[in-house]
Amino acid sequence: MKNKNYFSLLVLVIALLGSCWLVPNAIAKIIHTEEGVIITHYPDTFDKIGILDSIDKNGVVIDDMFLPFSEDARFMLPRREYAAIRHFKKGQKVGLLIGEDQKVALLCLFYNQPGHRSR
Repeated sequence: MKNKNYFSLLVLVIALLGSCWLVPNAIAKIIHTEEGVIITHYPDTFDKIGILDSIDKNGVVIDDMFLPFSEDARFMLPRREYAAIRHFKKGQKVGLLIGEDQKVALLCLFYNQPGHRSR
């Protein structure tokens, strides 16, 4: 019985370690510098940075301006390269990139840190 418990624990530890290697983008890098915070999976610049007024499946309102989402819009969090739209709430600071179709291609959440600039 004792050996069975050790074996189960060993299998659990191997499974947890394996999942970390299989999902390399699950947790992204955040680098703290003297100038501020660098989120390595965010772009260096954004087309617009502002405060989120509202968000739904069709688009966002940022600083009283409606911007529609492109069909393949992506969402990012500081610690997650791929996120769901549900993580974004009114009042949050966000940065976005506009695609060739003049729609939001990428929406990134900020934790009110310096270090990113608008184009």
